[in-house]
Amino acid sequence: TPSTSSPTKKPTPSPSEAPIVSLYATAVCGGATFKCKPQSEVAPKTATYGVRCCNETVFPASLKKPGCSVYGGSRVGNPRGCVKSATFQETVDYCGASGCSMSVFFPCVVASDT
Repeated sequence: TPSTSSPTKKPTPSPSEAPIVSLYATAVCGGATFKCKPQSEVAPKTATYGVRCCNETVFPASLKKPGCSVYGGSRVGNPRGCVKSATFQETVDYCGASGCSMSVFFPCVVASDT
């Protein structure tokens, strides 16, 4: 079934508005000890944070916590260890290069390295 009403008889006078691209994202503490203050914050996408990636299938140095549907980890494709400072786009690129996505599955990826 259609999700919108019938089309208008005449075209609208101007095109639809372009989507709004946010300059901000939510950063969440991923440390094992939860000593972060605050636990989460809205920050500019240019701010840097540590990286955690997730995937529905296992990847090197990842684990799947009980009750979670995804695997999580920080050492995705990085033989030197965790990426401790990356912007939002760098995180998307880093995780994507390994076939993973940036983690949005908190708390499934908190302290998720083997």
